[in-house]
Amino acid sequence: MSPFTRAIVAALTLFAAIASAHADAPARTAAPAPWSAGFTLEKNGETLQVLDAQGHVVVGGLEGFFPNARYALLLRQSQWGVLRADGHILLAPEYARVEHLPESQLFEVCRDANERCGLVDMDGRIVVPMDNARITGVWVTQTPWVVERDGRSGAFDPATRRWVVPQAQAEIRVGAGMLMVKREPDSPWQVLDRRGAAIAGIPPASDWQVWEEGMRIMGAQGMFDATGKAWVPAGRYDAIAPQGDTAVVSTRTGQGLINAQGRQVLPPRFLLIEPLESAHLGWKRFVEGEHWDARRVGVMDAQGLVILPARWDGITLDLADTARGRRNQLIFQVERDERLGVLDAAGNTLFPPRFDSASTIAYGSVMYLVSEDGRQGLCNFASGHCPIPVQFERIQQVDDSEAGQSLFVVTQDTRSALYTEQGQVVMPLQPGLIALSTASDDLHVLEVTLTQGSEQRTLRLQVLAGVWQVQAPGHAPAQ
Repeated sequence: MSPFTRAIVAALTLFAAIASAHADAPARTAAPAPWSAGFTLEKNGETLQVLDAQGHVVVGGLEGFFPNARYALLLRQSQWGVLRADGHILLAPEYARVEHLPESQLFEVCRDANERCGLVDMDGRIVVPMDNARITGVWVTQTPWVVERDGRSGAFDPATRRWVVPQAQAEIRVGAGMLMVKREPDSPWQVLDRRGAAIAGIPPASDWQVWEEGMRIMGAQGMFDATGKAWVPAGRYDAIAPQGDTAVVSTRTGQGLINAQGRQVLPPRFLLIEPLESAHLGWKRFVEGEHWDARRVGVMDAQGLVILPARWDGITLDLADTARGRRNQLIFQVERDERLGVLDAAGNTLFPPRFDSASTIAYGSVMYLVSEDGRQGLCNFASGHCPIPVQFERIQQVDDSEAGQSLFVVTQDTRSALYTEQGQVVMPLQPGLIALSTASDDLHVLEVTLTQGSEQRTLRLQVLAGVWQVQAPGHAPAQ
C-alpha cells in the first residue's frame, strides 16, 4: 500500500466504519455529530470528498479529512484548509499551515510554512492579515501575542481582537503579566500592562528581566510586579537576576538569594550562585571562599537548603537512566586537586577524587570510561564498581547496537582482549590487535579481526543464551 493510500485509509478511520456497499458503488460514511444531518464523506478513487444532503460535492480531491466537533481540517495536495461543521468552507485548502487556537477561537494561518501568517476567526473573517513573519505566544496562556512584520513588532490581544501596542516596535517581550517594549534597538525597555498602558512607578531601563516564576520584572532599578509595586527598591543591590523559584542578587560582598516578596533567603556572601546542570529541580551550584583560587563548591536546592556542603573545587551533575525511568539517577562528579570523584544523590562517596578524566559511554548511561595515571577502565558511577579494571593502556567501545550488548576492546603491552560492559571476558588477553571488521549479514553477529604480526584472522561474535561466544567462520561457537 502506497503512503498516499495509507493516508486516505487513516483519514477514513477517524469516522465510524464505512457502511457496506455494492462493489461498484463508492464507499460512504456519515459525518460525525454534531455536524448537520446529511453530510457524508465519500471515497472517490484515490481521494476523498464531502457531500451535502442533496449529494452535491462540498469539497473534493482531499488527501485527508480530520474533524472535531466544530470543524474539520482539510488536506489537499499538501495544502490545508478548514470546513465548518455546518458545511461552510472557512478556508479553502490552499495554505501551508493552519492551526486552531481553541482558547481564542481563532485560526493561525500561514501561506508559507512559517511566513505570511495571520489570524482568521470561526466565521472566516480575517482578524490579522496574512502578511506577518511570525506570531509568538499563541500556545501559551499569557497574552497579548507578539506579531512581527518587516522587522517590526506589535502586541495583539486575541480576547479583544485589537492591537494593544502598534506594530512599529523594535522588540516586545511578554511575561509576568507585563509587556516590555523597545521602540528602537538601542532604546531602554518601557514596561506596559497587558492593555498597553504604561505602568506607573516602573522607570525605563535597559537591564529589565522577566521573572516568570515570581511574576516580577527586575534589574538595577529594583523589582516590581504588574501593579507597579516595588518589592525591592532601586539601589539595594547592584544586580538582580531570576533563577527559578528565587532570584540571585549581587552586591560588593557577594551573591545571595531573595524571594518574590524581596525577603532575603541567603545573604549576599557567596562568590557565585548558578543553576546546576539540567536545572534539576531548580538546584544550584554555590561557591564559597575568600577568593576564587581558594573556592569551595557545594550544591543547594531551589530554596537555598544545602544538599552537598562546599568542600570541592568543582561539581557537575549528570542525570542517568534507571530501570524505573529516564533521567532519574543522580550522579555528582566532584573535583579536587584536578582529580575527579563520584558521589551518589545522598552525598555518599562512590569513588574518591582519583580519575584524570571520565566520559559516559552513551547518553543516559551510568557507565563511564575513566583514566587514571595513564591507565583506562570502565566504571559504573551508580554502583561504585569498575567491571573493566583501570589497568589498560587503551579501551575502545565496539559499536554493536544491533546485537544489544556493548563490547570493549582493551589493549595492554601489544596484547588485546574483549570485555562486555558487565566485565565478562569474551576473549582473554592475547598477542595482537583486535578491530571491528566488515559488518556481518546477520544483525546479531559481529565480526572482528585479530592481527598478529602479518597474519589476520576473522572471528565471529554472537550472543547465545545471554553470553557472548566466539567462533571462527565455518566453526561452531566455542563453549
